[in-house]
Amino acid sequence: MIKKFLSVIMTLIISMAVFTSVVSADLTKNITDQIAPQMSYTMSCQCYLDISGTTISCTSLATGYPNITTKINIVQTLQKKNSSGSWDKVASWASSDLDWRGSCENTRYNCSKGTYRLYSVFTVFSGSDSERIPCYSTEEKL
Repeated sequence: MIKKFLSVIMTLIISMAVFTSVVSADLTKNITDQIAPQMSYTMSCQCYLDISGTTISCTSLATGYPNITTKINIVQTLQKKNSSGSWDKVASWASSDLDWRGSCENTRYNCSKGTYRLYSVFTVFSGSDSERIPCYSTEEKL
């Protein structure tokens, strides 16, 4: 009887140890997945839409580091959600700034009703080295 009792207790202890290590590993994985890599040449990037009537203004801004960041390229793509829920390209623009700050501002007139977002890709340089940062605005309805 004591052997059976000890056997059950040992099984429970081993099961708890295995369960605890699996849960711990899973939590560590989730936390690790949420950590974003540090950007070397970029302090911040942002993009947003402003809708007024049927006009959509698109703004993308990037800030690097003085004496480190040498150039910022920005490609903006205005997108509209289609009936299947995916995104179609409405318009695209590009700009380049030989500085540690960059911006791209464009306007699209006479837009039709729907849900829009801005997708911007920032390529930030330090000499010949670069890093690419994608950015999505919030979705806005017209």
